[in-house]
Amino acid sequence: MKKIMMIIAATVLSCSFAFAANMANFTNTVNTLGLDQAVAEAMAEGNSIDDIMTQALAIEGMNPQAIILAMLNAGADVGAVATVAAKNGVSAQVIAKATQQFASKGQQDTQAYTPAGPAPRTVVSIPVSGVPGGGGGSAPAERYASPSTL
Repeated sequence: MKKIMMIIAATVLSCSFAFAANMANFTNTVNTLGLDQAVAEAMAEGNSIDDIMTQALAIEGMNPQAIILAMLNAGADVGAVATVAAKNGVSAQVIAKATQQFASKGQQDTQAYTPAGPAPRTVVSIPVSGVPGGGGGSAPAERYASPSTL
C-alpha cells in the first residue's frame, strides 16, 4: 500500500512541476510575443483550453476578454471557450462581448488574403496598328521576308 501511495505522490509531484514549467513558458511567451501567439503555441502543444485559460488568468493584469478573443482566433470552439471562461469566473457579459466581437470581426474580414495595392488591370488593349494584318494604321516594313513570299 505504501508503494502505491509513493507512486501516486511521485506522479502528482512530477505533474505539478511540469505544469509550473509550462506556466513559466506560457508567461514568457506572452511577455515576448504577445497573448495571441502564446495561446496559439499552447494550443499547438496540445494544452487544453481550460489549462490555457487558467494560466492566462493567473497573469497579473490580463484582460479576460482578450484571452477569450485570443483563444477564438487560435481556432478554439466558441461554446467550449464560453464554458471554460464561465467555469473560471469570467462574467457572462465579458464572454458575450468577446464572442460578439469575434463574430463581427469574422464578418468584416471577407477578403483576408487579398493583396494590398491597386487593382490589376482587367482590360488589356492589344495594339493593332503597325501589326501586319492587324487592320488600321500603316504597318512598318518587315525586316525579313516571309518564307511564303519567296
